[in-house]
Amino acid sequence: MKITRELLESLTFRVFTKNDYYGFAGVQSPVPLISDNTDVLVIIDGCYAELYANLNDNGEADDVCEDIRELMYKSPKQIAIEAEIATMEAALAALKETLND
Repeated sequence: MKITRELLESLTFRVFTKNDYYGFAGVQSPVPLISDNTDVLVIIDGCYAELYANLNDNGEADDVCEDIRELMYKSPKQIAIEAEIATMEAALAALKETLND
């Protein structure tokens, strides 16, 4: 699982409590956020984010994002498909023009 804008938008975050700092003592933001109400745990520390999907693993984050502001609004797959659709539409428009000749 990867950190995406869509994932972050789907989660409900809360401010760290005193107990949260015990497990994640390295946070530096004055107001770190945590979402632990689903089958994944996401921590946002300023612009930095960590995702833990396998909570019974070795304690390492499954994905990290250095700056959530730089997350793409669309996935690379979406962008590629939209570019392919635009190319096909241009080709279709050119083909329709040949009908008018």
